Amino acid sequence: MALFAYCFGLLLSLLVVSGSCFSSFANTNILQSASVVGVDEKSESSRRRRRSRSVMSLTKTAGSTRCRQFIYALDFDGVLVNSAAELCLSGFDAAKILFDGEPWLKRKLRRPDQIAKLVDNFCEVRPCLETGWEAPLLLKLISEGRSNHDIMSEFQHGLRDEMMSTLGVTKESCNNALKRARNDWIGEDKDADDWLAAHGFYEGACDAVRQLLSDGKASDVYIITTKAADFSCRLLEKQKLYGKDAPGGGIPSENIFGLGSGPKPQVLASLLNERGDDYAAVFVEDRLLTLQDTMKDTTICHRVLPVLASWGYNTQEQRNTSKESGYTVLSQTDSSTLAQVMDSIQAEQLLNDFDQHFS
Repeated sequence: MALFAYCFGLLLSLLVVSGSCFSSFANTNILQSASVVGVDEKSESSRRRRRSRSVMSLTKTAGSTRCRQFIYALDFDGVLVNSAAELCLSGFDAAKILFDGEPWLKRKLRRPDQIAKLVDNFCEVRPCLETGWEAPLLLKLISEGRSNHDIMSEFQHGLRDEMMSTLGVTKESCNNALKRARNDWIGEDKDADDWLAAHGFYEGACDAVRQLLSDGKASDVYIITTKAADFSCRLLEKQKLYGKDAPGGGIPSENIFGLGSGPKPQVLASLLNERGDDYAAVFVEDRLLTLQDTMKDTTICHRVLPVLASWGYNTQEQRNTSKESGYTVLSQTDSSTLAQVMDSIQAEQLLNDFDQHFS
């Protein structure tokens, strides 16, 4: 986990050059390192030519006298926090509000094995959810015995909307039920310890962001999430990423964009427009569709480096598609991939990614 935190932070630092030009970045020890096992003279010469072209392109893009600066825009669920268990249990309580009286809702979730089985089933199809309010609908499908394949392939392609029409529920009613369920859960415990304990955190990612805060970059860190901002702040505070105990004062409250803030590409566009032409964004997200939608926006795609968090709510097929699309895919489990982040070839690839997206 410590290795992941280091590499995650290194990746972000490689992607961001605050107060120094890309030409200077190209001359750092990381990019100068030529002691890579298995690199012959021909490939090394080719590598240097490619690196030179990348740096020239980046410097041209950034401007001859001004340097490209960056903001860090991160999704929350699936990037910093694993809320699948909490969403499953809150979604179950929300379903009781929405579908009161249905037989599958009469069972009591008391034993750990009962809870674990429901959560496991939910986690298998969690990648098909776009936002939390859909959880009660997903749990109903699971209770009906729908196959994972059918749920994954059909939920966002008509099945969800068909269910809502048949059941007489709306996005608003589902969201209100979920928020009520969470508030009831939190309200049972003054300190919300039980609710907070239902969440897991990706410690390496949190450590990397915490380092950014320690380095004085708090104002450049943004959270863009479909989770309600008040719930997000509670969780960020627990990880010392928000609030008085967080380094550097924590992520500013105005930098946390929660449910109701609008589509993520729209939020990113607004942030970049506010910052000005010298700024670009490193956008870390676990949903491929969100990255694709962002990169389709011709007003900002040349100013965004898409990064897929492979440890989040995505599938191997989606990770493969991300790589084929030229997106950076970050892993916290593959130590060999993480090790490559620290050598010059991987650093050069990151430069090539920028060359592609900023050209």
